[in-house]
Amino acid sequence: MPGFYAKPARLFAGFSYTLYLTHFPLVFLLHSRIMGAKFWNPDFLHVVYGILIAAGATVIAYLIAQGTETKTSLVRRKIMALLRPAGRARF
Repeated sequence: MPGFYAKPARLFAGFSYTLYLTHFPLVFLLHSRIMGAKFWNPDFLHVVYGILIAAGATVIAYLIAQGTETKTSLVRRKIMALLRPAGRARF
């Protein structure tokens, strides 16, 4: 069971911060484009809309993270290399 859980957990952890930052604006935008100012009734159609919007927001956050969150260690190394004084030993 740990093997089944570990892979999806690593995947979602890799873009969790981007998902946290982007999901509400994305969900709000998609909801307003689909439904406008109307309230949703908890019927089958609107549950499907909700699932599709949540899946869409997750995919969009994942794609954004591929250009930002996944590059964090690379950017950190480059900044640290710029800040490291010349002639100092690396740790």
